Amino acid sequence: MTWVGLRDRHDGHFAPDGLGLPERRAGAVPEDGLIAVGSLQIETDFTAGQGAVPILHYETEDPWPVRLTLAFDSKGTLLLGHKVGTRSLWLRLPTRLTGSSSGVIVTYGWDAPRRMGVLSLHDPGSGLLDRAEVPAPMPLTMRDARHIAGGSPAARLGAEVTWLALADHLAPIGPMPGLGGETRLALADGGLAPLSCIETGQRLATADGGTAQVRWVGSAEVIARGRQAPLCLRAPFHGLGRDIIVAPDQRLQIGGSDVEYLFGVELVSAAAGHLVDRRSVLPAACGPVQRYWQVMLDRPAAILAEGCAVESLDVGPLLADPAALHLSLLAEVSRDLLPWQAPRSSRLPVLQGFEAMTLACSGAA
Repeated sequence: MTWVGLRDRHDGHFAPDGLGLPERRAGAVPEDGLIAVGSLQIETDFTAGQGAVPILHYETEDPWPVRLTLAFDSKGTLLLGHKVGTRSLWLRLPTRLTGSSSGVIVTYGWDAPRRMGVLSLHDPGSGLLDRAEVPAPMPLTMRDARHIAGGSPAARLGAEVTWLALADHLAPIGPMPGLGGETRLALADGGLAPLSCIETGQRLATADGGTAQVRWVGSAEVIARGRQAPLCLRAPFHGLGRDIIVAPDQRLQIGGSDVEYLFGVELVSAAAGHLVDRRSVLPAACGPVQRYWQVMLDRPAAILAEGCAVESLDVGPLLADPAALHLSLLAEVSRDLLPWQAPRSSRLPVLQGFEAMTLACSGAA
């Protein structure tokens, strides 16, 4: 299971064997062959009140009529249309988008043999997750996938789209990991262990001076573009003992006198992507995909990653919509193992982009 296509504003590439991998399949892939199970994922912006916002429009008559469209209407409803020959599928997903949202992730996944699919919208910045089941979705052909990902004029991207990707599996929806697997975490016994070697049941030291039990540890391979492109947090900034790789949406907990002066609280939460200053936080070299890791704890807490306080996986969107659990990375996790969620009033203030940059420029970060 892998990502097989990637298209952005500059280029497009379709690789049936997997992005970044050498081609191994003997002979040409049949153009009429089906991607029976797959996902189409898109990162795009949305601004309310500006009318309909096109995301993707693909249309061809060769060798048979095919049309695939994704768009927002003026109210933020996500619209899906898919026509193959005489069969048509139309779906509306009302979303809770308001105002302006940057880098929302739209995912259309299908499992044609099981006659099930999902259309979802996830805003990693706010944690918003909206979804709808897609009845009896129709698979894409290899020809369609090559045209859509490869940059054919038959497939047009909306002006607000950052990237589009295709996978040969159902891509998980909802909260995603945000740390490099080689990042060492502080253990409750005082030791250190790479995140990729952490096991369920272990106890980790937390930034609040306590400990917490690991209920789940896992990883996901994501498209390394836009708000998923890796960042390097450099030591000795942020309390780091050595450099680490993080996703832009990975949140850090920051404290100190400048935090108290600027925001009137002891601790704040800030996304790494809002702290990019090309000195303490800067873009990291990467290929088309990136694998991130993370842990889910028995309680909401920040873990110590190479000395930096970073937040563990936030499963809030899944607690708000438990039915989405089987579509997420935590599909195999029992609901009994999900952590309790702290009351909203006790959660740390989350800085907006301009607030985080003000803090970074002050030297507090």
